[in-house]
Amino acid sequence: MCYLYSSSRADNNDEQFLLDYLNHLNIKQLDYLILTHPDADHAGGLDAIVRNFDIKNVYVGNGNAATKTYQDFISSCMDKQLQPSVPMPNQTFALGNGSFQFFNQTSQRDNANDNSLVALYTIGSNKFLFMGDSGKE
Repeated sequence: MCYLYSSSRADNNDEQFLLDYLNHLNIKQLDYLILTHPDADHAGGLDAIVRNFDIKNVYVGNGNAATKTYQDFISSCMDKQLQPSVPMPNQTFALGNGSFQFFNQTSQRDNANDNSLVALYTIGSNKFLFMGDSGKE
């Protein structure tokens, strides 16, 4: 079974909550971990997720961050030989009976939120757009 974890509005204080929630669901492996952008309110707690679960693929938005929260996440990935990558525009991958398609900025925007990785999940006739903190741009 495939699982996707996408952090949104979590900070580092929420590590135990996130771990407890995934453990309660008896999740042992995440096929995809997607971080839309490195802001702490989206990256918070991901270092604990990486340390405590088997992660197959890690995708991150285009950009960089010098925050401790983001650096902790990247360090935890490196410790497990995971290589976070920025997906190519229009890259797709299957998840369950649906698929994700990525839309991301290939150039840096002045507003870091507008560099968020955007993903469209399509299952049947239903579509869900995950935008991080992207604005209209």
